[in-house]
Amino acid sequence: MATEYIGLRRLYDSIGCGLSARSDLFYRFSLGKQFEAQIYMGARPRFGINVGSSDKYVAPGATTFLSNFAYHADATKSNYPRNFFTEVSVLIVVEISDSISEAFRKGDNQAAQELFQIASTREGEFKTVLDFIAGVIGLRFHRQFVLELINENLVAVREPNPAIQLTSSSLEVLEGISLNENGVEQLQKIFHAVEEAEINIIHGAGNILSWLRRAWQERDTVNQFVSLFIPLECVLQGSGKGIPPEIKERAKAIRKIIRSHAGEQRKELLTYFNSLCERQRPSLEVRFAELAEKANLTRWQSDVDAFSRFNKLRNALLHRGDPSVKLQVSISEDEVHTLEDIVERYVSYAIFGDGLVYKSRWRPNR
Repeated sequence: MATEYIGLRRLYDSIGCGLSARSDLFYRFSLGKQFEAQIYMGARPRFGINVGSSDKYVAPGATTFLSNFAYHADATKSNYPRNFFTEVSVLIVVEISDSISEAFRKGDNQAAQELFQIASTREGEFKTVLDFIAGVIGLRFHRQFVLELINENLVAVREPNPAIQLTSSSLEVLEGISLNENGVEQLQKIFHAVEEAEINIIHGAGNILSWLRRAWQERDTVNQFVSLFIPLECVLQGSGKGIPPEIKERAKAIRKIIRSHAGEQRKELLTYFNSLCERQRPSLEVRFAELAEKANLTRWQSDVDAFSRFNKLRNALLHRGDPSVKLQVSISEDEVHTLEDIVERYVSYAIFGDGLVYKSRWRPNR
């Protein structure tokens, strides 16, 4: 059996950065007793640069310029507008057959693809380690070193030319939309109906819709999932006032203990405890359930069940402070579409009093 180095690298445009006493920097070190990490700063990143442009969307019936990328092993020979980069790589050693290793070192593309396939099985681990390294550089030195991600590629090391898996940014497939005369009439009716709305109502609705629009523009699945909670939390901001019944019962029992055992501090502790209770409010899930029941949209109970699951997923993403908890969270595009559907319909209910939203083939059948 032979051994090869494979892994993942990220190339950042270190905007406005440089080295004062040298032309470049290369540093390698072990990490976690299983990874080799490499940091390069300068004009010639080890794994080159892939430069170009691509449309963000594919529109039906339109001639779409999908991508125009060019790879340069020597970044100084590319047309990239700046020439100082931070390249962070994380590698592991894998055992492969002698025949694949020999073919890979001779430049065989199929052998390189087999190594990329092995690397892809640990891509999640690589990304976490890269997040750590890039985060340390940004936090302790300056965020500009890792401000703008240019490339992220699976790599396999060979001399003199390493193998790199080239990718472009993802494309979102759009729907073909045509506003007919009925749609034009409905548009005019909607804005005619809101002509008399008070400006504070417009400001409140505008704030909610601004967050929804930001979520629409987000390309990363996890970021979009988290972003979709913001407009809905804006809708729920004023709901659920008062102390939940279960907290009232617990508070009653605690007051009894304070009166019986607090002695001279009884009055002071009761006052403090009462102030804490007054700050309590129902959870986000409870407040959404109350809104959904009040709105009584089609299959609202399914919305409540789905939102409860999504909220637990969101909390799992945001609250990982306990080192004893081992948790892996994955979010599918279908789950994001379902959450998007829920958020859009209840934002529509909060603003217009109904759950009418645009039709889409991506909208789940609920």
